[in-house]
Amino acid sequence: MNNWTNTENKIFYNKMSEQDFRNGAINGGLENNCDLQLISNYITQSESILEIGAGYGRVIEHLLNHQNFKGELFAIERNEQLYSLLTTKFNDKRVTVINKDLRDFTTNRKFSLMLWMWASICEFSKQEQLPTISNLMSHLETNGYLVIDMIPSDCETIQAVKLDKDNYVIRTNFGDDFIYLPSEEIIKNYITALKAHLVEKIIYNTKTNKQRVLYIIQKTEDN
Repeated sequence: MNNWTNTENKIFYNKMSEQDFRNGAINGGLENNCDLQLISNYITQSESILEIGAGYGRVIEHLLNHQNFKGELFAIERNEQLYSLLTTKFNDKRVTVINKDLRDFTTNRKFSLMLWMWASICEFSKQEQLPTISNLMSHLETNGYLVIDMIPSDCETIQAVKLDKDNYVIRTNFGDDFIYLPSEEIIKNYITALKAHLVEKIIYNTKTNKQRVLYIIQKTEDN
């Protein structure tokens, strides 16, 4: 199945419990927030942060406990169960949780920093990725930053079945999880198309030795 969309993955994630998401973070080696520690300087200088795909709240909790972040915090989560969990757990005036599908997200406000962690961009198909990033960038302040966590296209630690050159499927008890891994060239093409600037590329391994890369993208024009 190579003509999948993120909707198929929504069905997959709706079958998972909070503990399943936590186990995913543990198995992926992210429960120690090694990814967020790498971008601490961007967090510190931000007045407003939007997290995309908040899950069970790992990133939110880290940001609220970050000594130098005193700004407003927003998070998008479309899963109804997780949305309910987040609004109960983080009953804090600094946190606003939005129950919305990212592809339909719109708001009048703009953010100084957006965090798309968990390699969640890979859950969007080739046809969906650029339009989705473009929508996010339209809600970013000029000179603001979008941080995208990603599985490298040449990753050697991914446990998935290869469907074609860039498409994979992870077979689980919850069903199939489809992913698209764009090459670095394609990522740079996205950035060029958006008239943005690649500030930094951070290659790292998680606690469980999973290969990841962080792209720090700056919006340079109000488009």
